[in-house]
Formats: sequence, C-alpha cells, structure tokens
Amino acid sequence: VGGEYCHEKKRYDHHQRGFNESFGGKFSTKLSACGLIYKHYGREVLTALHPALAQSTDKLEWVYEKVYADFVHALDAIDNGIEVTDGPVRWKDGTGLSARVARLNARWNEPEGGPTEDERFERASALCGEDFTGFV
Repeated sequence: VGGEYCHEKKRYDHHQRGFNESFGGKFSTKLSACGLIYKHYGREVLTALHPALAQSTDKLEWVYEKVYADFVHALDAIDNGIEVTDGPVRWKDGTGLSARVARLNARWNEPEGGPTEDERFERASALCGEDFTGFV
C-alpha cells in the first residue's frame, strides 16, 4: 500500500508513526487501508453499485455512514488490533471475513505447488469484494 498515506499519490498505508486518521464523527478508530480507501472513494463506489443514490445527497450520506458503521469499521478495528470487547471473549468468530481471508494464507505444512501468493491475494480480494457488494 505504499509505505505512506498520501491521497494525492494514491497511497493508503496506515502503518507509520503519527498516523491517526479516523473516519470522524462518532468513530475514533484509526483507519486501516480499507477504511482510508472507503473514506476517499466510498461514495463513488456506492453510487456505482446503486446509481439512484446519486439523486439524493442525504440518502447517499446516510448509506455511506451506515456502511462504514456496519461493515468497514469492524475491518478497521480488527486491523488495528482492537478487540470487540474489553472483557473476556466468550467465543471466537471463525466465520467472519477476517477468518475467511486468513484461511487463504498458505499453511505451514502445505505441499509445494499450491496457489502463489498473488493468486491467494486475488482470491482474498474477490472474497472481500463479494462480501462488500453483498452487504451494500
């Protein structure tokens, strides 16, 4: 993602000292690369998926914030190591998007000749895209 956050250069890394960009409003969680891209391009993506949203700024803003709150925010929190609860976790989510993406990584005992890292990335990217469009 480029080792820096600079929208003008289209670089959306969030792993540098001093990075504290958040979505704003009631959300103080640091943005991940996903959150940064959504913050800059979310409205454009939403209107591409649902062109009727372009007809109403109020509806577009409502959907933009709702999708952040109910989908993207969790990805930002997970990527930044923020637990869902301050107390003991009562169960582990092995079915969520992060777990499904993690399962696409090569296992330590996987035989050689499996999918390449780039192929795995493409599968993970497609999976995330399908989840996002399905959610929206």
